[in-house]
Amino acid sequence: MLAGPPPCCRDSTSIAGTLFMRIAVADTRSWKSNAFPVLLAVVCVGLAALSSGDARWQDALEYRRDAIAHGEFWRLVTAHLMHLTPTHAVLDVAGLLLVAWIFAVEIGPRGQVVVCVLGAAAVDFGLWALHPEVDRYVGLSGVLHAWFAAGATRWLLASDTTGDSQQLVHRKRAWGAALLLGLAVKLFLESRQQAFWLDGAAFTVVTAAHRWGAAAGVLYGVAAAFTIARRASAGAASAIR
Repeated sequence: MLAGPPPCCRDSTSIAGTLFMRIAVADTRSWKSNAFPVLLAVVCVGLAALSSGDARWQDALEYRRDAIAHGEFWRLVTAHLMHLTPTHAVLDVAGLLLVAWIFAVEIGPRGQVVVCVLGAAAVDFGLWALHPEVDRYVGLSGVLHAWFAAGATRWLLASDTTGDSQQLVHRKRAWGAALLLGLAVKLFLESRQQAFWLDGAAFTVVTAAHRWGAAAGVLYGVAAAFTIARRASAGAASAIR
């Protein structure tokens, strides 16, 4: 995981027009830790391009409840990489890369893999166990919600044990609370409007996937913050001895 931004960036109060919080504490090294999301992006766009020319790709890789029940378990993984159309893939991938960059300091390369796996697993479990009405599903948005929720939760629970200044910690906490509130409002509103238009056709949004992904992200954020605090406490205790 990358270290925090340089002190000059941490304590600056003159940066205006920020993109969320991340540009305010911008670290140009963030992109170096994003090899995993870039790889995901390439795979998603590539599969979308293939399936747009041959529908058999989507038929073979999407979440399909009856097929999974007959042992096609790979669909629990590949469904998150498939998309309805190339436009759908580009939208999800753009969101993924932006979120990965914004939270690159808080969620490093190893954490990115863990969040992705947890988010996908939570969506799969939720759809299979509690939403039998969902017969088909594709898209990275469940994982994207997990990533966003994980990063926002890390900001909400930020502490100075990571070396950040008190000013930056307070700023992160405020932004974390605002982002999680915005996410909650978004999940509530979309649960009331489940259809959307894409490339001239109407599709159904599986909002349950977003909720389960967000829940997994929050749990990751809480667990990560607890682990960091415990390590810091253990380090302080060792120093006293």
